[in-house]
Amino acid sequence: MGTLGSILFTGQQALSAHQTALQVTGQNIANANTPGYSRERAELVSVPSSSTGILRSGVNVEEITRAYDRFLTTQVAAANSNLKSTQTQSDLLGQVEALFNDLDTPEAGLSGSLDALFQGFQDLAQNPQGLSERSSVLQQGQNVAEAFHQLANGLQGLYQERNAELGDAVTDVNQLTTQLAKLNLQICEREVVSKNHGNTIRDQQELLLNQLFEKVNITSFTMNAG
Repeated sequence: MGTLGSILFTGQQALSAHQTALQVTGQNIANANTPGYSRERAELVSVPSSSTGILRSGVNVEEITRAYDRFLTTQVAAANSNLKSTQTQSDLLGQVEALFNDLDTPEAGLSGSLDALFQGFQDLAQNPQGLSERSSVLQQGQNVAEAFHQLANGLQGLYQERNAELGDAVTDVNQLTTQLAKLNLQICEREVVSKNHGNTIRDQQELLLNQLFEKVNITSFTMNAG
């Protein structure tokens, strides 16, 4: 009777363990498209017999861990950070290039105004007494001044726009670091025991870190809470 009870107990443990594993699988499927979610894994271990310690008496779920590679995650985050930085530089340089680009409006642009001014000086050199040549040089000089003025205004506008964006980015970084500090404290409280994993909290932490990587170039590392 004792042997039969032991067999039934072993079967019950196995069913319970695999039920938990199925629940974990269902959780993974349900969160397949959840931003920041890391796939979880039920770690099964065989249970030694309490009487002899030699025979096995079933299986238990020892812990539920994250299927997570710290090295790969860090590499991806760093690559995304570099991509974001490159895109920001590209956008800024594209806006500056548009200010200096005279291909669309060569006559109204800076290079067109300078060409017209130099041509006016050449005409004036050939006929120094000509009133029309003098008026033309004067007008072309005003056009060049206006072109420089417009260019300076455009650059100043970009400067002010980027400064505003930088201020918003600093605010975002402060908010993200504050949230990360709170999550770090929660992880420490949750993982006082080594097998108590704060998987959900660590997913939130990783999501915030990725957002922070897009704002500033940082280095992060993980320490065991226990």
